[in-house]
Amino acid sequence: MMPIQNIIDLEKHPLSDPAYRSQCWGTLARDGALVMHEFLKPDAIEAVRREGIENQHLAFYSTQQHNVYLTPPDPDFADDHPRNRLVTSTKGCITDDIVLADSPLRTLYNAPVFKEFLCAVLDEDAL
Repeated sequence: MMPIQNIIDLEKHPLSDPAYRSQCWGTLARDGALVMHEFLKPDAIEAVRREGIENQHLAFYSTQQHNVYLTPPDPDFADDHPRNRLVTSTKGCITDDIVLADSPLRTLYNAPVFKEFLCAVLDEDAL
């Protein structure tokens, strides 16, 4: 298993720093999205990309219609309003049981510092 510091650029993204967590929380609250540029290191990205290619035949594929908020239609808005306009999304997901124990994704998912960061930014008590 890769050490977390080999997966995440902790200099650019100091996940355990309360000030950084607060900044990320504020960005998410203000913008509705948080983009973390260069979060994963290049070697980790390449490893995950290779895993995806090698396991794409095992992915679960689905196509769904929904609004961009993934919420039920809102009768307070017209059918063609962005709140109610339907989009079609198609995705293939490699499920958790397929992700290998030594995958950078597995390390990231299980890293206490990442879970704590997510809880802080998402205002959750636990994941």
